Amino acid sequence: ILYQVERAREELDGMRGAPVGHAVIGVPPSVGRNITGSLVSEFRNRFPKATLGIVEGLSTYILEWLAAGRFDVGVVYNPAPSPSIETVPLASEPLYLIGSTDRPQRGTAREGAPVPLQALAGFGLIVPSQPHAMRMFIETHLAHGGGRINVAWEVDGIPAIVDLVARGYGHAVLPMNAIRNHPLRLKLLPRPIVKPKLAITLGKTYRQEGALAWGYLTPPDDVRSEHARLTQPKRRGGRKGQPPDCFSPSPGCTA
Repeated sequence: ILYQVERAREELDGMRGAPVGHAVIGVPPSVGRNITGSLVSEFRNRFPKATLGIVEGLSTYILEWLAAGRFDVGVVYNPAPSPSIETVPLASEPLYLIGSTDRPQRGTAREGAPVPLQALAGFGLIVPSQPHAMRMFIETHLAHGGGRINVAWEVDGIPAIVDLVARGYGHAVLPMNAIRNHPLRLKLLPRPIVKPKLAITLGKTYRQEGALAWGYLTPPDDVRSEHARLTQPKRRGGRKGQPPDCFSPSPGCTA
């Protein structure tokens, strides 16, 4: 009861002027590194009298904690509709089949040949355990075409999954931002998934009955544009008229 009274006082103060109090935002590990800096900067500018906590967690758990009142705002993948939670789409991220390459790239890494969605069933995948949003998304789309995911290893941690892929223990299905800054990124070969193309939605969620001010903390436009910049392959010189994609920092191709 005392906690609820304190939160109500903070919200009333926020309505009178600059919001005060403490806000907690949940973000998935795969995007936390990309948006945390811009998010903190925007929060400090917009809410100078308030403090901010950022917690990384799986999208499923972020939604649970949000509904329970432990979080004020969540950034999640594929947020499910809920009568008590407001959802605002932020971005759509294409998914790639990530494998290792026997010939590490120098300075840049190029996309491999596209792979049809149903062909994923023929690859041993390194995936998080259920109910990870990315895994459930892949399983659902494979099932629609009569396919089934082939699990080689279950690993709960995107950096660890990428590390195993780079060492040749299997493949993974991930957005580009998950591999962009990995130390073994030049040993990876991303292949676009086609027929159909797969893209996972990143959205902002907040409770409708609370977080009067925090609900409007988006991430803001500059955070969205920063995330979009990091999730799209850059281009550098290649064959005439068809420059290859790259996804890692290099001279002439900055990520």
